[in-house]
Amino acid sequence: MAGIGLAGELGAALTIESERVTATERAAATTIVATLGVLGAVAAALAGKWLPRRSAYVVGGVMGLVLLALRVRLGGLAMFARVQSSGVRGGDVTRFFRSRRLALRYVRAVAIGMPVWFTTGVLITFAPEFAAALGIAGDVSAGRAVLVYYAVTTLGDLSSGLLNQRLRSRKRAVGVFDVVCAEAIALYLAGAARTAGAFYAVCGLLGSGAGFWAVMVTMAVEPFGTDLRATAGTSVPRFVRATAVPMT
Repeated sequence: MAGIGLAGELGAALTIESERVTATERAAATTIVATLGVLGAVAAALAGKWLPRRSAYVVGGVMGLVLLALRVRLGGLAMFARVQSSGVRGGDVTRFFRSRRLALRYVRAVAIGMPVWFTTGVLITFAPEFAAALGIAGDVSAGRAVLVYYAVTTLGDLSSGLLNQRLRSRKRAVGVFDVVCAEAIALYLAGAARTAGAFYAVCGLLGSGAGFWAVMVTMAVEPFGTDLRATAGTSVPRFVRATAVPMT
């Protein structure tokens, strides 16, 4: 149930952000959303380490209720209200596949995010199992791998936003991070790290390469009209996460 709530939040947040700010401000706004979002994962890892399990869930639950209160106060967007009053049906994912142009655009948006979820959903989640299979000397825990990964991803998200702003191109910025991500995956699977410390360093490199998640979601949202934008923002990350099932 917690996962359902969290899964919808990033897409909804980025959709609202893309509607409320100008195109020139969007990169900076996306960077803020992504950086603070990843810091939440770091905080969760620390809470799981230092607090009893139930207390950690209480902390997360209270923050969720605060977020709910803020979202209610934020209210609806005038643009979405106009679309709703026009009778256009929202939330229908099948609309993306009723034309070849929209379908290709949607599939590309999902494919761009797959490397991020391969690192998160497979390599980091199963870090202890991979470490054992690769013969890493020392104890490797999933919690510490998550902590290192997301701590560095925070810097990656910040860097991707700044690079996006400097290059004035989301595609080129994502391309740079894709190269870093591919190199980190190669180092990880080739067993380049031989000790636990070096293995965590590679996990951090994975995090830096995967720091384009929010830029990717923004790229998925921008090409579509208002009647499809929220659906794209919430469904593209879901399908990206779903690719972890066949990858696993």
